[in-house]
Amino acid sequence: MAKQVATSVVVKIGGVDLSQYVASVNLTTNVNEVVTTNFASGGNVERVGGLKDSSLQISFMQDFAAAAVEATVYPLIGSTAAFVVNPSATAPSSTAPNYSGSCVVTAWSPVAGAVGELLTADVTWPVTGAVAKATA
Repeated sequence: MAKQVATSVVVKIGGVDLSQYVASVNLTTNVNEVVTTNFASGGNVERVGGLKDSSLQISFMQDFAAAAVEATVYPLIGSTAAFVVNPSATAPSSTAPNYSGSCVVTAWSPVAGAVGELLTADVTWPVTGAVAKATA
């Protein structure tokens, strides 16, 4: 498989394509480890995978216009929102899978920036439920 450079990642929140306002995105899934060591383990720690825990981290470039970042995210504070992340602006395939699910909009910082800097909004939202991977 060819190496990929992030140039046309698609990010949708609540059904709204906010890709033009996203500087970076990071969808992470972690699995808790559960220790299962017993007396037959031969003095070694044994583990199995436990619960999965995912999060969606986005760095937005702020825009207060209708159908832009603030108008999309602000009404979602405290609720769940559907998300889609596609590493390529193409149809889902084995080389460009779509990842989707629901996240809880737990925090929002609509104004962040210093004099002369771009206004940004960096968020990390927990995913509720599973992250689906579509390849077709």
